[in-house]
Amino acid sequence: MWSQDEDEHPYAERSGSIRIAVRPTWSAEFFVDVRVNKKGAATVVLYSLPKGTKTLDVLLEKELKQNPCADVKSLAKRLPVQRRSVEADKKMQDLITDFYALRWEPRRIPDSVRLDATEYELEYIGDDTLLFQSDDEETPVVKWAESFLSAVLDAAHR
Repeated sequence: MWSQDEDEHPYAERSGSIRIAVRPTWSAEFFVDVRVNKKGAATVVLYSLPKGTKTLDVLLEKELKQNPCADVKSLAKRLPVQRRSVEADKKMQDLITDFYALRWEPRRIPDSVRLDATEYELEYIGDDTLLFQSDDEETPVVKWAESFLSAVLDAAHR
């Protein structure tokens, strides 16, 4: 029997998580966590900062000044980070499948100067651990991240 006939996800043999951090040059950073489930749709959590806050570091510094002895869990609970959970729709599931098919090839770093130096950081934890960081919008990983983030934001605003 074919797996698609059994209503399984193409990544049914995989589990793990993908974290995407986006640090735009001109606006607030935000984060997306993707929990890839062996059975069922992936769970996606979008984290955003309060209006007027550009980086998570600013919130951490402020909270640590007020509570210098706070442990990590209580510190995380006190941060005013907005969380929004979304179940992965078909578009996101297809993009997760595409993630597993990405070819990770080294590229020459462009020597041109850009005004927008938005930085993308992607961490995958599963069978292996992979960390990727770039501000080059032409890399396949950044293009994938932008497509995935667009699908998440579309779903979050429905």
